[in-house]
Amino acid sequence: AVGEPAAVGLAHSSGNIYLGPSLDFGSRRLGPEQTLVANLYSHGEMGLDAVAAYVPPAREEAELLREVATYKRMRWLDANLVCVRPDGGLHGEVQQRQPGSMIRAAKPRLLKKYPLVSEALAPADVAAAAVSGLEVEHGSCFQHASYKYLELEGSGMDEWQVSLARNSATRSYCPPGAADDGGPVGCAVLTGANSLYAGFSIRTRSGLGSLSPLQSALV
Repeated sequence: AVGEPAAVGLAHSSGNIYLGPSLDFGSRRLGPEQTLVANLYSHGEMGLDAVAAYVPPAREEAELLREVATYKRMRWLDANLVCVRPDGGLHGEVQQRQPGSMIRAAKPRLLKKYPLVSEALAPADVAAAAVSGLEVEHGSCFQHASYKYLELEGSGMDEWQVSLARNSATRSYCPPGAADDGGPVGCAVLTGANSLYAGFSIRTRSGLGSLSPLQSALV
């Protein structure tokens, strides 16, 4: 919906850009970063290098980001700031380009001038960790052992749906000591157009911000 919160993420390794809009399902709502993580997960990405949004993640979304394997290096880009391009223009302005002109990709080192997500979004946690001499904990989501490509098995739609649900459960993420650890859970949604969508669970240690299989399938 117009005016709703949204986030944009830069995928680790591939450099692909993903959108994470806020989704309202009536009794349940997914925040932008929850949708963003589910989007990357369903496309087989290996992590998240940067998040850009106008509003900082709420506590639930921050807990989910903390489970991402690349959390320690993840950067926060405040979309409210005005950024000047190397050519003197402003980011966000429409640029007229000639046919065949090349758009050069930004160099990865440019991200280092932006604050880490851990510093920008969880100052209390970072301060407490510094006092105790401990690092802020993070998970291994996107790089955990069961997160791998699995072939579908079967010879018809019914068998494919069962196989996809089984594969989705295998690929799901559950960190050690998760508050809502119910084992690997997955589903496969079949639409009226005979399209299958995988649904996987992504849990957090605190239980806040976790994604259910049906939520991820709807994303």
